[in-house]
Amino acid sequence: MIATTSGNRFVALALLFAFAGAVGCADGRVWWNDPKKREWSLIELQKAYTDYVRFGAFDKASRFVDPEMAEAYVQSFPNPEVIRFTDYEVTPVVFEDDEQREVATSTVTYKAYRTDTLVITTIVEKQEWYRVDQFNTWRVRPSFQGLGNLASNGRAR
Repeated sequence: MIATTSGNRFVALALLFAFAGAVGCADGRVWWNDPKKREWSLIELQKAYTDYVRFGAFDKASRFVDPEMAEAYVQSFPNPEVIRFTDYEVTPVVFEDDEQREVATSTVTYKAYRTDTLVITTIVEKQEWYRVDQFNTWRVRPSFQGLGNLASNGRAR
């Protein structure tokens, strides 16, 4: 019979935390409610996509876009030489079905300006993400409000 002392409890508790850390993600978080890491993979992809938009790499951002929308997506932006995004805020991802985690939405609010006007404009992007396969491949169907304010001089490519 094993005696239960506070020392044994401490060792058992330390082993439990060590095990939880070992099965957790590389960033130290344990996704108990998401064993297939769908939310984790979406958050990582969403950040990469949003950063590409933020830094004017619209061609790279288009790789995340629904293939049927990708070409029109790139053409909808002004020339990256004349547009600058200064900042953005992202709402948390919300899944339609928290168990299946196949469709999710988020809203990103960007601040941007044209280099020839220096007037800051607010652009709101609704991101609708959908999972393509069981391997956590995600695509986005973006819709922008306010982007036309920056495209007044057209796209010079």
